[in-house]
Amino acid sequence: MTVKQAASPQEADSHAASPEAVTPQVSAPSSDASAPALRVEKLVKKFGTRKAADGITFALPQGAFLSVFGPNGAGKTTLLRMLATLARPTSGTIEVLGVDAKEKPDEVRELIGIISHNSFLYPDLTAEENLILY
Repeated sequence: MTVKQAASPQEADSHAASPEAVTPQVSAPSSDASAPALRVEKLVKKFGTRKAADGITFALPQGAFLSVFGPNGAGKTTLLRMLATLARPTSGTIEVLGVDAKEKPDEVRELIGIISHNSFLYPDLTAEENLILY
């Protein structure tokens, strides 16, 4: 799996479309403009003995874009689900504008936007129920 940070929207546009992309959309200003919008440290997700994510670490500056791409089974969807607080990491830290995703997932969901070619909706729920859930 490759995590690619684009310094600007123009740089992001110059890259080929990736299968999945995460775009932090900050709705509230940070108290420290130099603080990263997204900080991930030593992120691990295990399913039994299998590691879907193994020690992912990066910081994404405010205003930057993040594209995640790689082969099937590389852990892209698992990473995106953890960043969106839809799955809890086995270990490691995710912070959005300094807010810990494990401690305050509802607050983090208010600060982010996610774009993916995969639907994160549950087909058994109504549209309203899916909106309430997310």
